[in-house]
Amino acid sequence: MNSRFEQDRTSDSNVPQPQWTEVVGLQTVDCDGLVQSVTIYVGQPSTALIAFLDGDSLTEISGTDYLDCLIQARRQLERDGRLLCCQGARPDVHPSGQLRQFTNGRQACVRFPGARRRSGRPAP
Repeated sequence: MNSRFEQDRTSDSNVPQPQWTEVVGLQTVDCDGLVQSVTIYVGQPSTALIAFLDGDSLTEISGTDYLDCLIQARRQLERDGRLLCCQGARPDVHPSGQLRQFTNGRQACVRFPGARRRSGRPAP
């Protein structure tokens, strides 16, 4: 996938480096209750690029939007038997199509089963 993000060029390297706009510290937990820290570096608002730092391992993940990147990071952790502790990893959190498009996957809503709409008329 071709990423479209602004790049820095350092004087000692010709390799372009992405601009990180946000650093998010999260925790993971395994089945024994062991808590470990991970760090997610978020790319420019117009891109879907994160860097996932887990211990000494740094993985860059790109996707269609930020939610897609988070899902890929979560799946990587789940293969190791760990769960990512953040609201976006909850099974009842889903973005609407429009919200996902306008926020590039950065915002979502908690959906409660059996909740009624508030449209002024009763739900069928």
